[in-house]
Amino acid sequence: MSQSITAGNAEGTQFTFNFADDTPQEVVDGLRQAGENWSSVLKDNTKINIDFQYTSLEDEDLLGGASSSTIFLPYTIVKQFLAEDATSDTDTTAVANLPENSIDVLINNTSENNGSDIPYLDNNGSTNNTIVRLNTANAKALGLGLEDLAESFGTTPDVIAAVLSAESEDYLIDNDTVDGNLELNSDLIWDFDPSDGISADASDFVGTATHELGHVLGFGSDADFLDGFADPEFVASDFIDRFDLLNAFELLQLIEREEIGEFLNEEQLNALADSVTGDRLISENFYTPKTFEFFRFTPASAELGVRDFTAGDNGQYFSIDGGQTVIAPLSTGTEVGDGNQLSHWQDDAIFGEMIGIMDPTLVVGELDSISDIDLLALDVMGWDI
Repeated sequence: MSQSITAGNAEGTQFTFNFADDTPQEVVDGLRQAGENWSSVLKDNTKINIDFQYTSLEDEDLLGGASSSTIFLPYTIVKQFLAEDATSDTDTTAVANLPENSIDVLINNTSENNGSDIPYLDNNGSTNNTIVRLNTANAKALGLGLEDLAESFGTTPDVIAAVLSAESEDYLIDNDTVDGNLELNSDLIWDFDPSDGISADASDFVGTATHELGHVLGFGSDADFLDGFADPEFVASDFIDRFDLLNAFELLQLIEREEIGEFLNEEQLNALADSVTGDRLISENFYTPKTFEFFRFTPASAELGVRDFTAGDNGQYFSIDGGQTVIAPLSTGTEVGDGNQLSHWQDDAIFGEMIGIMDPTLVVGELDSISDIDLLALDVMGWDI
């Protein structure tokens, strides 16, 4: 990356995009507009940094994708900051309906139930009930910094900085953090100007970039991992390459052992990799919820007063009042669900209308835009709207 642009209000949420010298100007202008789409509705005073690539993708039909920098934190810390950050009536409702000390869930397809797709109650207070995988962009919106992490682990900011930067400086929560990586497919026909609609033979570049930025901001689900492992034809090595499982496992192990100052050595990592590639059934403790999971329910989970963390068509929906009110249906999985990642609203092709920018698909000629429901989701995850 050798060039960058910044989009957004200097007193609010700003997006800095880093990109290669040969990136076409219309692509750069489209990125700027995508950043301004979000910055025009988000007022948190923070800087979000994105590494961007405009490149040919292996799947020639894929519009693009995004990955996010994340940290692992105790649920109680995240809940505390959500409460302190509450600025709206919806925030107040959402926080009031969060569980006290742990995220109990319905889950399926784990080693604990021999890979069955029948959901079971996971409320044993282990790692995935007490630890949250938080996007660094979301952490910035909540005002979480190194001092807060140090306090949660009972150590000093210097220790946290040394440990987290030992693997990647991208884990540091400050204005220099690279919060996400975004790539869009250079082989497609794009329409870069949504102001006059989208051409019938093109895809909406600004809408697609805005969608992928939504994932970096926090709209996501670790249940997508579970869905991937649930596939009977699952190939673990491919999955590791795609989602960097070793890094996730490594940090979870650190938290479980409370050895914040010591990373797993190479021998331990190799053993961990062998255990993943040798067994499709992974423990429930691997599937650590993200902030959006606080608001994911099914009729069955709501009846039990817990969140849903299942793959498959179980009636997943978004709710901010403990599952009492269905706000919008959610996708149910690429492998064992409706064909779309769980980190999305339900596809308009299934639901009958587009719920928002976080719809999982965008067809040629379709214009995509941020909706009030998109904003509601970000609001309850800690963004100020």
